[in-house]
Amino acid sequence: MIEDRVPTVRLFLAGCAASPEKLESVGRAESARLAAPTKRFSTYASYELKQMALSSPVNGDEDKVKVAGDLESILKAKLQPLFDQWKTSSATGGSGTLVIEPQLVSLRVVSAGARFWWDLLP
Repeated sequence: MIEDRVPTVRLFLAGCAASPEKLESVGRAESARLAAPTKRFSTYASYELKQMALSSPVNGDEDKVKVAGDLESILKAKLQPLFDQWKTSSATGGSGTLVIEPQLVSLRVVSAGARFWWDLLP
């Protein structure tokens, strides 16, 4: 029996306080490790954003779990308009479901006080 395989997109999140250059660098490095998509994301009929999976170190720290929840909310807010746009453009001929499974492997929470002092350094 042949199973229908649902394509999966894994999202890698870089720290919120990172510079745009660092985010670009991490995004390109992580993207290079992934297999190329077999079809355009906009050609799917529907989209499913799964709950963010947290690694053991992140899940074991209450503060990091809270920040991860905030990151997940931001991710949903940024992806939903894109999904809506894609649904509109593929309304006539889209097929299949694109499943997105975000994973948060590592997270460093920096206090506001530490950021304040860091900004004062020459």
